[in-house]
Amino acid sequence: MPYLKHIVKYINDELVKGLLHEPCFDNKKVICLAQQLPRRRDDQIELIPSYVNENGEAQYVGPEDDYDLIVYHRINSITVGKAGNFKGYGDDRPADTNVARISLVVFGRRDKLKLTNDELAIHIQANIPEAATKDLLKQLQFFAANININEIILNDLQVFNEEFQGFTFFLKPEQFLFKINYTIESAFLKKCFTKCNC
Repeated sequence: MPYLKHIVKYINDELVKGLLHEPCFDNKKVICLAQQLPRRRDDQIELIPSYVNENGEAQYVGPEDDYDLIVYHRINSITVGKAGNFKGYGDDRPADTNVARISLVVFGRRDKLKLTNDELAIHIQANIPEAATKDLLKQLQFFAANININEIILNDLQVFNEEFQGFTFFLKPEQFLFKINYTIESAFLKKCFTKCNC
């Protein structure tokens, strides 16, 4: 759904102007929504985390030596439901709800950042906003968009195997990879989404 890229961009903007504005994070790449793209190598399928732009062009977003920090988000699933009635908006129909399950994946170089994965994880956790701003909600025509962190996975090998399926582990000792799983819980009325604006 297009609203997710706006909320994820808001999360990134808050991280970049806050925590990631510090000098130790100058050499960074912060990506909005990435996805795993399949690639055939010999008889095996590999999944590569990539950002795909509006023209369908893909860009690799995983670990690379050119950056000390790489951050990207990946949508895992969306659960839909109904919420209570929201009065004052013309009718008393129940709002539709979406709970998007998203992973924020972080690659870092401990030798350059001078931080361990758990230290960086708690700093990112503390700087992720808990909800979209009123202006963003108005722009998206939502009643609510709450952001909740559910889990931090610090096991490099586990995260690597989830993000780089089909690859042999290739992280160096000075590199780390972790994942922050979070949800965006949103409430809206269907009638506000009758046109796609494509």
